[in-house]
Amino acid sequence: MKKYFLSLVACVGGLLLPCNGEAQTIQDAVQAAITNHPQIEQAKARFYAAEQEISSVKSGFFPSLSVGVTGGRVYSDNSTSRGSVTTRGAAYSGLGEVNASLQQPLFDGFQAMNRFRSAKAITDSADLQLQDAQEQIAFRTVQAFINVLQSRSILIRLKNHEGKIKDYLQRIETNVEDGGADESQLQQAKDVFVFLSGFIADYNAQLKTAESQFLELTGELPTQDMDIPVFKMPGLPASLDEGMSLATSDHPALRSLVEQAKASGFDIKAEKGSLYPEILGELSYLKNDKREEIGGEIEDQRAVVRMNWEFEVGGGQYARIKQRRFEHAELIAREKEVRNQIERDIRIAFAEREVAATRLKNQKERIALNKKLFETYQAQFEGGKVDLLQLMQADNQLFNTEIEKIVYQYRLLTAQYGLVASLGRLQDVLFQGEVWDSSQDKIAEKALYETAK
Repeated sequence: MKKYFLSLVACVGGLLLPCNGEAQTIQDAVQAAITNHPQIEQAKARFYAAEQEISSVKSGFFPSLSVGVTGGRVYSDNSTSRGSVTTRGAAYSGLGEVNASLQQPLFDGFQAMNRFRSAKAITDSADLQLQDAQEQIAFRTVQAFINVLQSRSILIRLKNHEGKIKDYLQRIETNVEDGGADESQLQQAKDVFVFLSGFIADYNAQLKTAESQFLELTGELPTQDMDIPVFKMPGLPASLDEGMSLATSDHPALRSLVEQAKASGFDIKAEKGSLYPEILGELSYLKNDKREEIGGEIEDQRAVVRMNWEFEVGGGQYARIKQRRFEHAELIAREKEVRNQIERDIRIAFAEREVAATRLKNQKERIALNKKLFETYQAQFEGGKVDLLQLMQADNQLFNTEIEKIVYQYRLLTAQYGLVASLGRLQDVLFQGEVWDSSQDKIAEKALYETAK
């Protein structure tokens, strides 16, 4: 049911995209991506082709029917014609022939059964590859979505702060002209402004990059109104070991290789089946009509059992068996490699989430310290103990720590989704209602933008 649910989500994704006046959600973006991205189309085509292979090999269980009709003229010189024709020993005749045969495999060394099982395992593998492709595209879309949100959020604050720095700069210039400050203070203030301008240019470039990635994945640019996602996943693995156990038993990429290895095992058995004789049951009918001096009318009806035993003395059958065994060994090694990669990704994801959470906590403490420092400088400025440049630097330092806090907030959000993606469960989180609490959206938005005050 999971496969059909996700397919339904993908099919109606285009219809669920936000209309004018509606905020675009992260689910909207992922639905658009898994509906439109060429990588998903490739995975779907691979799955549908594998389904047809099942139908193809299944036909090996059923009888095969052969019908032939022949008409024309023949020349014959044989013992019959020489015995019937005294002038030249040969004869001409019209020819009409109808034949039909029905063959039913009775025993083929279990080749058909093993090829059917192999095709079924390959189809299951293709289905899991489709799920894995959707997982990868979904996470890339989540990253692009969050990157767009982060860049836009920071750019708004940078442009607002640019106005404050300009005001400081103008006041310092006035003080220099009035003799209340020296030229060095003005140069330091200009350096702060130039550095800020470069910072704005960097984030403008980051925003364009994120929007380009979003466009490549979803087929459209992000809307101006985007909802800030609230991550909530009951049952998220509490420990690394729990996450390892969950992923190694349920990750679609790993399960896909398990199915491929299973299919390869059946292929080995199918090749071994070629060493056995093939037994067929056959019903056939033949009606042939020529002139009597060539053979006359012939009618032949048969119900027989045939045995064909083909053995390649050059060793081709044994070579193909060995080839399938090496292919099977390769798949077993790939399965181990992917298992190790998944375990590595899970370890990295747990570490990234822990680091992001710790850095965000530390950054909040830094904001509190810098805020208190700025308030102290404000009081000292009023008392004439610090100059305007020092006040500007303290204000700018507070602003930088607030920007870093936003970066760590989005980094933690990305790390949380990354952890779920490493487990192969990102689509479950995005599309199953019990893991989302929409009532928290406004609360999260307020918390994320509180530094704008």
